[in-house]
Parts: sequence; structure tokens; C-alpha cells
Amino acid sequence: MPPVKPLAPRHYSEDTGSRLVITIPSRKNWLFIPIMGVWLIGWAFGEIMVGGIIISSIFGLRGFDGPPALFLFIWFTFWTIGGAFIIYAFFWQIVGKEEIEVTSYSVTISQVLAMFRRSKEYASEHIKDLRTSPVGMNEIYNNWSRSLAIYGMGNGVIAFDYGAGTIRFGNGIDEAEGKQIIAEIQQRYPHYRSDGFSPL
Repeated sequence: MPPVKPLAPRHYSEDTGSRLVITIPSRKNWLFIPIMGVWLIGWAFGEIMVGGIIISSIFGLRGFDGPPALFLFIWFTFWTIGGAFIIYAFFWQIVGKEEIEVTSYSVTISQVLAMFRRSKEYASEHIKDLRTSPVGMNEIYNNWSRSLAIYGMGNGVIAFDYGAGTIRFGNGIDEAEGKQIIAEIQQRYPHYRSDGFSPL
């Protein structure tokens, strides 16, 4: 029996000379994606039906007021918010990616979805103990931001201390690949190996 073939890394890196950019495509959940797609069809039907009722009552096209109307409006608000989140999660699964831009002076972590980019920059002098740190199941279910990992978003297996907080990235990759990414960062910028960082 031939040995098991090692898994290829999911990330890819680009060294531009002044920075190292590591890109991690979102991990595709091919069971979850069609379920979300079907749910969104039902969500759109409910959005159109209830939205039409609310608009009709506002313009007096149908007699509908009192507590039932208030309940419908509250339900519609939460229904819309929930649908917006699932839409984002759906497209994140398909085309989302995480970009980590590393320089001597900072680490910038971005979530990129088509034309939309959400970024946070962390100064290198406050970054300590760059490491792999898998998230446990208890943390996923007890922490809102970490629970987003279920949808392929949120925290990851790579972590560093930043002041009194812990910053995570590299969602959707295994711990072994996280170690590869850390090795790339530390080879390019050796000062990220120590606890006391100072730009080179």
C-alpha cells in the first residue's frame, strides 16, 4: 500500500521586497454552501411577503395595525439582519479570502470579499509570542467572535499577544500549515521570533 500523500498548503505568499503578503482562501464547506443557498431562497420569499405586508399597511393599502403590525415589524427586522449575515457567510464561503500583510513595522490582517475589505493593523512593537493556538470547542460555543469559525470566518489557528489581548488569524487552515506560515514570516522578518519586537 502506497503511503498517504502529504496535503498541499492552501495559502500562497508574495514577497514584494518591502512586505510579505500571505493569502488564505476561505475553506469551502460543500455541505453547508447548498444548505445556505436553499435557506436564502426561503429567506427571500419571507422578506418579500412580509415586507409587502408592512409597506401596504404603511400606505393604507390594507387595514393592518396594532400589536400584530408591531410584531411583524420586529420579526421583519431580525429576519433581515439574519438574512444579511447568511448572505455574507454564503459569499465568504465561495469567494472570500484572508490576507496577512507583514512588514518590519506592522502586521495587517484583512478579510476580503470581492470589492469589500475589512482590515486591522497591529504595530510590531506590541506583538509578542507569535504561535499556533487552535481554538477549542468550548471557546467556539462560548465566544461569539470565535463561533464565526463555524461559518468559515472569524478566528484562526495562528495567534499573537497584543497588549492584554490575543489576536488570531489563519481561519480555515490546519495547525501544521499555521506553523509553515509562521516560519515564512520569521524567516523574512527574524525579529518576529522574540518577545521584544523592534523594527529592523
